[in-house]
Amino acid sequence: FKTADFGANVGVVSLPLAANGVHVMAIEAHPMNFMALTTAARLNGLRNLLPVNMAALDGAGLVALSGMSAWVTAGIRGGDVTVPCDTLVNILQAYDFADVDVIKIDIEGAELPALNGADAFFAGIDQRRRSSSRATIILATFLAMIGRICYAGLRSADSRPIRFVKT
Repeated sequence: FKTADFGANVGVVSLPLAANGVHVMAIEAHPMNFMALTTAARLNGLRNLLPVNMAALDGAGLVALSGMSAWVTAGIRGGDVTVPCDTLVNILQAYDFADVDVIKIDIEGAELPALNGADAFFAGIDQRRRSSSRATIILATFLAMIGRICYAGLRSADSRPIRFVKT
């Protein structure tokens, strides 16, 4: 089972999924959040979590980010840090995750630009469903906000507590 977590932040959704055997690509743009995410993945021994440090937008290039922690916004200039960006489909294809089962998107208002050009990709879902049991679901949610309330008690498949790293 494969999940792509766009806007992974520090791993509130990605870490519990990976700890329970799901193959996760965790895409996080902000370098501080990305560092916390990768550190937590390493501390938890999660080899099935693929961290990707970039932003999902409406094209390939560079984007300036402003803000800290969960509240990062993307713009053309004037940001605190610059990171690479690309479309959701290009990111999935570049990291061999085009056969993803679930896509979670929580990228601070950039959801629609990130889906630019995704029509052909999602039109192909019906064909993929006929040839396999896979189904792609898009969730534009605030699961990370919900997760902050209860993530301290999350456990892996073998009942170990999941360790998070705060930014």
